[in-house]
Amino acid sequence: MDEKKKISKKRLYIGITLTFFGVVGGISSDIESIAEEGLAQSISSILSFTIPVIVLGIYLIRSYFQKVKKVEAEYVERVVLQVVKKNGGSITVTDLAASSELSITEAKNVLEDICKNGLAERRLTDSGAMVYRFSTVLTAQEKENAKGLY
Repeated sequence: MDEKKKISKKRLYIGITLTFFGVVGGISSDIESIAEEGLAQSISSILSFTIPVIVLGIYLIRSYFQKVKKVEAEYVERVVLQVVKKNGGSITVTDLAASSELSITEAKNVLEDICKNGLAERRLTDSGAMVYRFSTVLTAQEKENAKGLY
């Protein structure tokens, strides 16, 4: 997946750092402050500093992984469309797996999801092979012969 966008890991590293310092530093200092200042002051410290730092760290980590997942999904979508276009609008699981870095199982799952979303339809060949037809992939002649809507 060399074509995938490079995702900055800065958000991930900051999130890990904040979470680590929130958990380790914040809680250890809060334990010390309970002994020195009392429970009420310590709860105030936990609510105003420790918990927000941990929550922010977790948020940054989570948003990083959501971004990675989105970029990977967009990459797979582009690969599928390239393979579909190259094959004239109809492909098999094997076509997709052979033309991409997807495994057979991943290729099948991707094509099944596309069918569930109504972007392709399944067809069965005489030999029993499943073909996925993308009706929106048109030849130049079909595009030229398209009729106006109004």
